[in-house]
Amino acid sequence: MNVKKILLPLFLLVMFYASAQVKIGENPNSINASSILELESLDKAFVLTRLTNAQMMALSPLRGALIYNTEASCVFTYDGTQWRDLCSDQLTFTITDNGDGTLTINFSDGTSFTTSDLTGPQGPQGDPGATGPQGIQGDPGPQGPTGLTGADGPQGPIGLTGATGPQGIQGDPGPQGPIGLTGADGPQGPIGLTGATGPQGIQGDPGPTGPQGSIGLTGATGPQGIQGDPGPQGPIGLTGADGPQGPIGLTGATGPQGIQGDPGPQGPIGLTGADGPQGPIGLTGATGPQGIQGDPGPQGIQGDPGPQGPIGLTGADGPQGPIGLTGATGPQGIQGDPGPQGPIGLTGADGPQGPIGLTG
Repeated sequence: MNVKKILLPLFLLVMFYASAQVKIGENPNSINASSILELESLDKAFVLTRLTNAQMMALSPLRGALIYNTEASCVFTYDGTQWRDLCSDQLTFTITDNGDGTLTINFSDGTSFTTSDLTGPQGPQGDPGATGPQGIQGDPGPQGPTGLTGADGPQGPIGLTGATGPQGIQGDPGPQGPIGLTGADGPQGPIGLTGATGPQGIQGDPGPTGPQGSIGLTGATGPQGIQGDPGPQGPIGLTGADGPQGPIGLTGATGPQGIQGDPGPQGPIGLTGADGPQGPIGLTGATGPQGIQGDPGPQGIQGDPGPQGPIGLTGADGPQGPIGLTGATGPQGIQGDPGPQGPIGLTGADGPQGPIGLTG
């Protein structure tokens, strides 16, 4: 016995008697007043009953039932007489103008209705859905080209110079402030440049010679004077006597190979020697490779066509070959764009009052 199959109906029955409304999933205490059953989850899906085609065709459920057909990979709904494929079974319609202010809408399932107003009543405002998660920030697009600098607009007219305001009244002079303390002497300024030497005065008469003063201290040595030009070359001295012979040095490394000299002239050709005896005959050499294929000769003249032979009898048709296996069904085509919104159908009559549930 499958315990899960028992617990689920029992759980739904208890919830029905408790509040006549069922909320499964997240936020179990939040349910719309018009809902009898709500499912809410951010990471789980509602899975329909999964049936094969044979299992589906064996059912005759209430109108509006839904199942997932595992062979067709699509959701089917039961319209009260047959199962309809929600993936490809699209209801179409045509509109006929009756010429009297009314329109008749004919649906592809054979139903139709006539109306003078295609606008149905406004349905109740549904609850707003939960805000989806923030999408990933896309990469910034490339920098667009800098637009051209627009031409300078014309110079606007220069406004008129405003009138000069009247001269304000001269205020009374303020009282004399106290004299400030004399500031400290500032640092010694830089010594000015020595003035130009005045012209030489007239030579006065020499005065009497004064007494010999004491010898002053020796002044500091002045800077090195500029190098004078070298004096003229003195006469070359006599060559000294040769010194004794020094020891012989080590033999130096062998120098690089000198450049090859030009060949000498060809010597005279010697006399031809007498013929030697005949040597033995050598073996026959291997056959040489195949020579290159010669160019083909010119095309001969086309001969006259022969007479037409008699046409043969048409052969009997061969037997019918075996019919090939049906190819595998191709993949489901891309879902087409949804068709235009059909007119809103008339509001059906209210169904009979259901039985009143037990009081919780």
